[in-house]
Amino acid sequence: MKIDEELPPLPELEYINLRSNKIPNMETLERLYQFPNLQDISVLNNPVEQNATSFNLLVAEVLIKRPKIKRFC
Repeated sequence: MKIDEELPPLPELEYINLRSNKIPNMETLERLYQFPNLQDISVLNNPVEQNATSFNLLVAEVLIKRPKIKRFC
C-alpha cells in the first residue's frame, strides 16, 4: 500500500511505523491524519524527516496540524 494512493478506513489505527520508507513531504504525511485515533507516528529515515530544516520544526508542524498526536519520531 502506498500513502499517495487511497488508504483504507482504519478507524482503530493508533500507531504506525513508517521508518525507512520513501515519504517525500508533509503533504504525503498529512494523509495519515484521516485516521481519527492515530496518536503515534514514526517517520525516521524518510525524506520528509531528512529534508526538514530541523526535526523540531517538523514535530511542531505535525503537532500544530494534528494536536492529538502523542508521539512523533
